[in-house]
Formats: sequence, C-alpha cells, structure tokens
Amino acid sequence: MSSIKGFIIDLDGTVYLQDSPIPGAIEAINRLYEQGHKICFLTNNPTRENKFYYQKLKNMGLHVSLNDVLSATYITTLFFQQIMEEKDRLWVEGEPALRRELQKAGLAMASSPLTSTMAVLGGGPSFTFNHLNNLYQAYLKGAKMYATNSDLTCPLENEKVPDTGAWIAALESLMGENSFVEVIGKPSSNTAKTVLRHLNLSPEDCYVVGDRLDTDILLAQQNGMKSVLVLTGVTSLEDLKNHSGAQPNYVLKSLPELTIIE
Repeated sequence: MSSIKGFIIDLDGTVYLQDSPIPGAIEAINRLYEQGHKICFLTNNPTRENKFYYQKLKNMGLHVSLNDVLSATYITTLFFQQIMEEKDRLWVEGEPALRRELQKAGLAMASSPLTSTMAVLGGGPSFTFNHLNNLYQAYLKGAKMYATNSDLTCPLENEKVPDTGAWIAALESLMGENSFVEVIGKPSSNTAKTVLRHLNLSPEDCYVVGDRLDTDILLAQQNGMKSVLVLTGVTSLEDLKNHSGAQPNYVLKSLPELTIIE
C-alpha cells in the first residue's frame, strides 16, 4: 500500500480479547502508523471512555494518540449534541462511563424516566430488569428510544456474553409494532460520517477492520468503504458461509495479515 489510507479498526475481538492482545496485532498496527496511514479505533463498547481505551492500547505497546480513539460513549455524546433541542431531557441507562461522558458535555438530563423526551440504552455487566423497566416506562410516556450499539454479544477470552443488542431486542419486544430503538454506533451512517470527518479521507480510501458482519462489515458496505473481516472475534468461517447479508472484501485469520492487502 503506497498511498495514504484510512483504517477504522475495531477493538474487542480485533485488536485484543479482554486484556490480551491478539498475537501480532499491535506490531501490525504500528507498521501502519510508520507507513503514514491514518488510523482510528472505533469501538461499539459503551462501558468506557476514550481515555480508558487510549491507555489500554498504549500499555499494550501501540503508538496511539488519544485523538485516534472513538469510543461508543464519545460517538453517542456527539450524536446527542447534534440533535437535542432546548426542550429535550435525556434519560440514560448504562454503565457510569456513558453517563459521565454525556453529563460532561453539558447535555440536559431528565430527573426521572417519566420526564424524559429521549432515552439511551448502553448495555454492560450491571444491566438489570430495573434498567429495562426504566426505559420501558420512558417509552410509554413518549420518549424516543436510542441505543449506543446493536452488538448482540461481546467476545471475551474464553466465551461470549450478552451485549446491548440483547437488551434492544427485549425492549423492542415491549414496544409498539411500528416503534424501534435507533442505533447510534456502528453500522449507522451517523457514525460513518463522524469517522470520515475525523480521518479527513474519502470513503473509497478507507478500510473498516473488525470481527462482526452486522456492524463492522455492514458499516463499510453501506457507506462506500472497503471491509476487512478478521476471524479472531465473534465471526467464524462457518458464520460467514451462512450469512446472507453484507460480505467482506477481505477475510483474514487475524489482524497481522492486513499487510497482504494491496
């Protein structure tokens, strides 16, 4: 690859599994930096802020800057900054990092689900029946429903656990026939526009690298970018063969093989 390209790289299941880097991934990304390519790390995980992922990647040996990290909490905050009007009040159900990021931006928070005009769901290990019920009550009072991401599961080192998409399914099963939860993160066009502005590149010069067909690969396909599926996360070759939706331009065993792309 001789010309400058943009690489939009997922984290969980792509760069690392929990606290363990995928073998060779850090070195491969550092080579991209050395070649002058533009890189951002785009995660749908709504449980942490940018600075957490920056420090985690830096500790793993990555030549990363804080500006290279676009977390789900950050993307969600930008989204609400763009759409909220003076009358709006936001109710938040998720991990503390999501609430901190939204409050730090000065967004108007609702005092209870019943007084909200908008509500956002960000899944995480502490999500419970009470969180789901609060969102449902907000919906019944007319609040518009949003979610940070639609991932059904999150890959850990030796297992997969439920993610925000599972809670979206539960919430939508309670909502009216024509109602839905709007997803803010990957694969939305809102996130694509944010990332392309951040990289200052055209879509055809960008690669989305990740382990999910329904978020990473779909983000690329729907927004004119090239896609690279890695098999170190939630998607197996068997899953790919049986998938009727978005198909990747490239399939790699793991991120270090990225150097073969021309």
